[in-house]
Amino acid sequence: MRLRLMSVPRSSRPWPELLPMRRRLKTTRWPEDQVEFVLANLTRMTIPEIAAALGRSPSAVKTWCWRHGHSSRNQDLLTSGDAARLFGVSCQWLTELARTKRLRKARREPGGRWWLFDPDELRRYFQKRKEALNVSRPEASEILPKAS
Repeated sequence: MRLRLMSVPRSSRPWPELLPMRRRLKTTRWPEDQVEFVLANLTRMTIPEIAAALGRSPSAVKTWCWRHGHSSRNQDLLTSGDAARLFGVSCQWLTELARTKRLRKARREPGGRWWLFDPDELRRYFQKRKEALNVSRPEASEILPKAS
Protein backbone atom coordinates (compact mmCIF):
# COMPACT_ATOMS: atom_id res chain seq x y z
CA MET A 1 0.00 0.00 0.00
CA ARG A 2 1.33 3.39 -0.94
CA LEU A 3 0.97 6.33 1.38
CA ARG A 4 -0.23 9.53 -0.11
CA LEU A 5 2.00 12.47 0.55
CA MET A 6 0.27 15.57 1.72
CA SER A 7 1.18 18.99 0.50
CA VAL A 8 2.74 19.80 3.85
CA PRO A 9 6.45 20.58 4.05
CA ARG A 10 8.51 17.61 5.15
CA SER A 11 9.85 19.32 8.26
CA SER A 12 6.36 19.88 9.67
CA ARG A 13 5.03 16.36 9.06
CA PRO A 14 4.23 14.67 12.37
CA TRP A 15 5.24 11.14 11.31
CA PRO A 16 8.33 11.21 9.16
CA GLU A 17 9.36 7.64 10.09
CA LEU A 18 6.13 6.25 8.59
CA LEU A 19 6.65 7.75 5.16
CA PRO A 20 8.47 5.65 2.58
CA MET A 21 11.95 6.96 1.98
CA ARG A 22 14.10 6.02 -0.96
CA ARG A 23 17.51 4.81 0.04
CA ARG A 24 20.37 4.77 -2.35
CA LEU A 25 22.13 1.47 -2.53
CA LYS A 26 25.79 1.46 -1.70
CA THR A 27 27.59 0.52 -4.87
CA THR A 28 31.34 0.38 -4.78
CA ARG A 29 33.66 -1.14 -7.31
CA TRP A 30 35.50 -4.25 -6.33
CA PRO A 31 39.28 -3.95 -6.24
CA GLU A 32 41.00 -5.29 -9.33
CA ASP A 33 42.85 -8.02 -7.40
CA GLN A 34 39.55 -9.39 -6.02
CA VAL A 35 37.97 -9.38 -9.48
CA GLU A 36 40.95 -11.31 -10.87
CA PHE A 37 40.77 -13.79 -7.97
CA VAL A 38 37.06 -14.45 -8.59
CA LEU A 39 37.56 -14.93 -12.33
CA ALA A 40 40.56 -17.21 -11.83
CA ASN A 41 38.90 -19.41 -9.21
CA LEU A 42 35.26 -19.40 -10.27
CA THR A 43 35.55 -22.79 -11.91
CA ARG A 44 37.75 -24.33 -9.21
CA MET A 45 36.18 -23.18 -5.96
CA THR A 46 32.65 -22.90 -4.63
CA ILE A 47 31.07 -19.52 -3.95
CA PRO A 48 31.44 -19.80 -0.13
CA GLU A 49 35.14 -20.71 -0.49
CA ILE A 50 35.74 -17.67 -2.72
CA ALA A 51 33.79 -15.46 -0.32
CA ALA A 52 35.81 -16.67 2.67
CA ALA A 53 39.09 -16.05 0.83
CA LEU A 54 38.01 -12.50 -0.07
CA GLY A 55 36.40 -11.67 3.26
CA ARG A 56 33.01 -11.11 1.62
CA SER A 57 29.64 -12.78 1.99
CA PRO A 58 28.63 -15.59 -0.40
CA SER A 59 25.65 -13.53 -1.56
CA ALA A 60 27.98 -10.64 -2.47
CA VAL A 61 30.13 -12.92 -4.64
CA LYS A 62 27.07 -14.53 -6.24
CA THR A 63 25.55 -11.10 -6.94
CA TRP A 64 28.80 -9.83 -8.47
CA CYS A 65 28.94 -12.87 -10.75
CA TRP A 66 25.34 -12.39 -11.82
CA ARG A 67 25.74 -8.65 -12.48
CA HIS A 68 28.87 -9.13 -14.56
CA GLY A 69 27.56 -12.06 -16.60
CA HIS A 70 29.75 -14.79 -15.12
CA SER A 71 28.23 -18.13 -14.30
CA SER A 72 29.06 -19.39 -10.86
CA ARG A 73 28.55 -22.93 -12.08
CA ASN A 74 31.49 -24.73 -13.57
CA GLN A 75 30.85 -25.11 -17.28
CA ASP A 76 32.95 -28.27 -17.44
CA LEU A 77 30.67 -30.19 -15.09
CA LEU A 78 27.60 -32.17 -16.10
CA THR A 79 24.27 -32.04 -14.30
CA SER A 80 22.80 -35.33 -13.17
CA GLY A 81 20.27 -35.27 -16.03
CA ASP A 82 22.91 -34.61 -18.68
CA ALA A 83 25.21 -37.28 -17.26
CA ALA A 84 22.37 -39.80 -17.09
CA ARG A 85 21.46 -39.23 -20.76
CA LEU A 86 25.09 -39.34 -21.84
CA PHE A 87 25.90 -42.62 -20.08
CA GLY A 88 22.49 -44.28 -20.34
CA VAL A 89 21.78 -44.61 -16.62
CA SER A 90 19.17 -43.11 -14.29
CA CYS A 91 19.55 -39.82 -12.42
CA GLN A 92 18.66 -41.58 -9.18
CA TRP A 93 21.53 -44.03 -9.57
CA LEU A 94 24.01 -41.22 -10.22
CA THR A 95 22.70 -39.36 -7.17
CA GLU A 96 23.21 -42.49 -5.08
CA LEU A 97 26.79 -42.80 -6.37
CA ALA A 98 27.44 -39.19 -5.39
CA ARG A 99 25.87 -39.52 -1.93
CA THR A 100 27.84 -42.66 -1.11
CA LYS A 101 31.06 -40.97 -2.29
CA ARG A 102 31.77 -43.51 -5.02
CA LEU A 103 32.16 -40.50 -7.29
CA ARG A 104 34.49 -38.27 -5.31
CA LYS A 105 34.37 -35.17 -7.48
CA ALA A 106 30.58 -34.97 -7.57
CA ARG A 107 29.24 -31.94 -5.74
CA ARG A 108 26.29 -29.63 -5.37
CA GLU A 109 26.31 -25.88 -5.56
CA PRO A 110 25.19 -24.27 -2.30
CA GLY A 111 21.44 -24.02 -2.57
CA GLY A 112 21.62 -25.98 -5.81
CA ARG A 113 19.11 -28.55 -6.86
CA TRP A 114 21.20 -30.87 -9.02
CA TRP A 115 24.37 -32.79 -8.50
CA LEU A 116 27.29 -31.77 -10.72
CA PHE A 117 29.62 -34.45 -12.07
CA ASP A 118 33.07 -34.36 -13.58
CA PRO A 119 32.84 -35.99 -17.05
CA ASP A 120 36.36 -37.49 -16.83
CA GLU A 121 35.58 -39.15 -13.52
CA LEU A 122 32.33 -40.55 -14.92
CA ARG A 123 34.17 -41.97 -17.95
CA ARG A 124 36.75 -43.65 -15.72
CA TYR A 125 34.05 -45.05 -13.41
CA PHE A 126 31.98 -46.50 -16.24
CA GLN A 127 35.09 -47.87 -17.97
CA LYS A 128 36.07 -49.73 -14.77
CA ARG A 129 32.51 -50.95 -14.36
CA LYS A 130 32.41 -52.18 -17.95
CA GLU A 131 35.71 -54.01 -17.52
CA ALA A 132 34.46 -55.59 -14.29
CA LEU A 133 31.32 -56.79 -16.06
CA ASN A 134 33.32 -58.23 -18.96
CA VAL A 135 35.50 -60.43 -16.74
CA SER A 136 35.44 -63.96 -18.03
CA ARG A 137 32.11 -65.37 -17.00
CA PRO A 138 31.22 -68.99 -17.52
CA GLU A 139 28.82 -69.58 -20.34
CA ALA A 140 25.32 -70.74 -19.50
CA SER A 141 26.01 -74.08 -21.20
CA GLU A 142 28.88 -74.68 -18.75
CA ILE A 143 26.73 -74.01 -15.69
CA LEU A 144 23.50 -75.77 -16.60
CA PRO A 145 23.48 -79.55 -16.60
CA LYS A 146 23.22 -81.12 -20.01
CA ALA A 147 19.89 -82.66 -20.87
CA SER A 148 20.19 -86.36 -21.54
